[in-house]
Amino acid sequence: MPRIDEFLREMVSSGASDLHMLPGFPPLLRLRGDLEPTEHDTLSAETNEQLLFEMLTPEQQEKLKANLQLDRAYEVEGVARFRCNYFYQRRGLSAVFRHIPTQIKSLQELQ
Repeated sequence: MPRIDEFLREMVSSGASDLHMLPGFPPLLRLRGDLEPTEHDTLSAETNEQLLFEMLTPEQQEKLKANLQLDRAYEVEGVARFRCNYFYQRRGLSAVFRHIPTQIKSLQELQ
């Protein structure tokens, strides 16, 4: 199991809509529209790339390196599906994961 799955599980259990993995910051959760740091260590460029590459096939890694970005879907079985956007920026490889709910909330639940 890729170690990133632990962060994705934390994201879902906290009710966050997004997980941001950026070098120079701890993993960030988008809660109620704001980015909130997790209690995890700050990610180095090397650590972040290792974590993100764990969930990519060699072909996807090559495509990412060639195009400097990659979009895909990912599922943590029994937890949720995620839309994933990988991109290179000045600090190194980064990614944002969006939680894709399996059940659509009613207007009342959304408030």
